[in-house]
Amino acid sequence: MTRIAARPDVKEVRVQITMFDDPMWPFSDTVYFMTTAPSTEVAPWFDEDLKPDEVGEGFLPGQEYEPYAVPSGAHVVCCWWD
Repeated sequence: MTRIAARPDVKEVRVQITMFDDPMWPFSDTVYFMTTAPSTEVAPWFDEDLKPDEVGEGFLPGQEYEPYAVPSGAHVVCCWWD
């Protein structure tokens, strides 16, 4: 993630905590990239063994999110692992 976050076309990375396996151990299967790159270009940013199962546009529907303003010129790309 550090390498991807340092890309010039990535403005911000946000990890969604989707559950707690233990009260002190958060788990995530979803990462959001605020980027200027098309969503079709995001999966190749990952090493083959870490590629997301799905890549899509925007925040996942039906979820609650804290208020957030996407950086100017960027859009949200969602990466999800099963």
